[in-house]
Amino acid sequence: MDILTEYIIDQPSLKLDFLVSHDAKRLPAFRISLKAFIDQYGGNIRGRYSSADNKDHPRCLVIDDELLFDANHSFDQWGYSTVTVHQMTDKAQREKLLGILKSEFTAATDILI
Repeated sequence: MDILTEYIIDQPSLKLDFLVSHDAKRLPAFRISLKAFIDQYGGNIRGRYSSADNKDHPRCLVIDDELLFDANHSFDQWGYSTVTVHQMTDKAQREKLLGILKSEFTAATDILI
């Protein structure tokens, strides 16, 4: 979330949605970090986690529901191993993945409950 700090400071109305997998080891720490981030930078930030049986585990960054980037590693591995990030430019594939992500976000559980 440190990387996002400069963006949220420059654009306080920026909407951030986080969809993370249900990971019993990492979820409590992410919950604490997310709450602190929201407390400091505002309420236009949401976090949800997918169910434990969600197996597709996409690693995506979506900007304005238009640009979609897919990474081959979890974001917490960036800087520790080689990571490639691809922009999805095929409109049909992008729309398909956006639909999946939106559906999963809607079905996911709020992190801060």
